[in-house]
Amino acid sequence: MKRSFIFFVVGLFLSSLLISQQLPVKKLNPTKLVPLKPAYKFQVQGIKRILTKPSKIKFQVQYYISPNYPKPCFIGAHIVGTNNWSHKPAGRLPNGVRKGQVHFTNNVVVELNYTGSTPFTSTQVEVFIYDQTKTLTSTKINWGHTWSKQPAYRFQVQGIKRILTTPSKIPRQAEAQLADTPWPIFHHDLQHTGRSPYHGANSGDEKWAFRTGSHYLESSPAIGSDGTIYVGSEDGKLYAIYPEHGTEKWHFDTGRSVVSSPAIGSDGTIYVGSCNNKLYAIYPVHGTEKWHFDTGNRIYNSSPAIGSDGTIYVGSEDGKLYAINPDGTEKWHFETGDSVDSSPAIGSDGTIYVGSYDNKLYAIYPVHGTEKWHFDTGSGVRSSPAIGSDGTIYVGSTDNKLYAIYPEHGTEKWHFDTGRSVVSSPAIASDGTIYVGSLDGKLYAINPDGTEKWHFETGERISSSPAIGSDGTIYVGSEDGKLYAIGFLSSPLWDFDTGGGVRSSPAIGRNGTIYVGSNNYRLYAIGVYNFIVTVKIVPAYRGTITFDGDNYSDGNWVSRALGTYNISANPDAAYTFARWETEGDISVDNPNSATTTCTVSGRRGTLRMVQTMKQIAAPYTVTLKQIAAPYTVTFDMDPPNKGYIEFDGVNYSDGNTVSKAAGTYDIEAKLHAQYTFIGWETEGGLTVEDSGSATTTFTIGISFFC
Repeated sequence: MKRSFIFFVVGLFLSSLLISQQLPVKKLNPTKLVPLKPAYKFQVQGIKRILTKPSKIKFQVQYYISPNYPKPCFIGAHIVGTNNWSHKPAGRLPNGVRKGQVHFTNNVVVELNYTGSTPFTSTQVEVFIYDQTKTLTSTKINWGHTWSKQPAYRFQVQGIKRILTTPSKIPRQAEAQLADTPWPIFHHDLQHTGRSPYHGANSGDEKWAFRTGSHYLESSPAIGSDGTIYVGSEDGKLYAIYPEHGTEKWHFDTGRSVVSSPAIGSDGTIYVGSCNNKLYAIYPVHGTEKWHFDTGNRIYNSSPAIGSDGTIYVGSEDGKLYAINPDGTEKWHFETGDSVDSSPAIGSDGTIYVGSYDNKLYAIYPVHGTEKWHFDTGSGVRSSPAIGSDGTIYVGSTDNKLYAIYPEHGTEKWHFDTGRSVVSSPAIASDGTIYVGSLDGKLYAINPDGTEKWHFETGERISSSPAIGSDGTIYVGSEDGKLYAIGFLSSPLWDFDTGGGVRSSPAIGRNGTIYVGSNNYRLYAIGVYNFIVTVKIVPAYRGTITFDGDNYSDGNWVSRALGTYNISANPDAAYTFARWETEGDISVDNPNSATTTCTVSGRRGTLRMVQTMKQIAAPYTVTLKQIAAPYTVTFDMDPPNKGYIEFDGVNYSDGNTVSKAAGTYDIEAKLHAQYTFIGWETEGGLTVEDSGSATTTFTIGISFFC
């Protein structure tokens, strides 16, 4: 009987070591409130033939790739039924093809070649989307074709003889489409969604400031493929700025104010309007003029757009929208009844949408520049239209309203009233939420059905157009001098004081830097993108991890720039180090070494130290005590501060505590939009009825400790 009691006491002692050697605090830990791992979608939707030869075919691809898929993607093809083929995929390193919904375009062309020596008849080609490690999806397309090896023709230009040289007989330039860069045009893309595929800066720190020669800098920056920032100033110049330190690369002097925002062609050409009535095409290397096009009045707020055939569209205060060939000659113009300060947007079918101060939004056919329809607002339209994924057009008016318009016939879907004129251009989030500023000083978040989701109030008018990071953060300027970063349910994340009114619209760089102009002479580069590392220890709360010289406990998180850092494990005295485990965009050099390095390379990750218990020598002394009521419950979320826990009808944040008597209570997990509930975990004398349900009950019981 005595031996049995000893075994019983030893068993209680060993069990207690897994809890604590001190008085434990009861914790409710709804862990696994981890970021939603998105169900990435990849879909080949169709192909469009552009070349068919015996040994070669070329085709455009319509497809969808989830915008938040973290790796560059490419599109290739092969001939079904034979291995005698090669291909030139769509997409080039480092970026791959554009993500999101992409319709047929010359930017996405796949070339498939037959390499066999004898003719071969196929019935299908297989088109596939892949990243650098694996095929993501594939679709077989019916395409009957008899393949044969192409004869080795020879073609050679051996010389020229001039017979006429006049200024007007200049060969037509090669067509240039919109560049595939982090931010090639006003409001990011031809649909003016304002939505970036990159995570924006998570801190409002100044990286650098570039001073121009004018107090007013209202042009919105564009970003080239090499990171160069292009922006206009009312000192009459277009500036090219190095991204690393904010120094000048070159400037191009137009002689009059440049309020128009630049657009970048696929060949690097920069297009920008000036108040000297001209649209300029500028070479990117040294900033010299390629050509210019004269309009009948100044090009003020209207920023150029580039169609899939290379046509450049821009509005002028002479009341016209111009379509300009890539060589700088006029293709056509469309006349409205007043100034065109709105920037044209282009729909998936090529339709051009633009507003005018004659109170109308116009839809214009791209081939001959004829009207498709127009929509009457109650006042002038300076706002630039944005196009939703379903084709809905959103545009603001100086009658204080934001309008949603059906694309087929130009009829109203709904309108939303603000307190003053809407000259800001709307941005459209991936979930369909529309964000737009008003001169009443508020940024509005509007549901796709036209109802208000929330609004965020700044200290002055908003004419800046918002930008959206890939994590859903909204960035917008205000004439109170600040750039705001706004998160979940209008929560302010940070703001940056520029010292002058911000009418410029922000652009988001590949590394998360936010670029925006201010009416204090300067273009600012703001924020450094930091990686978030969540520290986990198994068993929980036993020991620490040293990361880059600082110690962290279980559940802590670390914010660092991308790079490689020293880490070391500091196990609890009763444990020994076993291994490192990781999740997300973090890797460990040697997972079995307690002291090693880790590399952070993306947005988020988890670093986990796993320990094993040391063997304890007998004899054992055990003292049992009962925990007295009331009981303290500590709330812990992973990752921290990404939602709330409703406990007995009251909301608690990460780290909060509450004292309760023993009993059963209702709990509910309330998460931020970008997270999903996975499960509850508890420690101490708590039990959850259904650990897999976000809404359930739990019971506080009686616990013992040693």
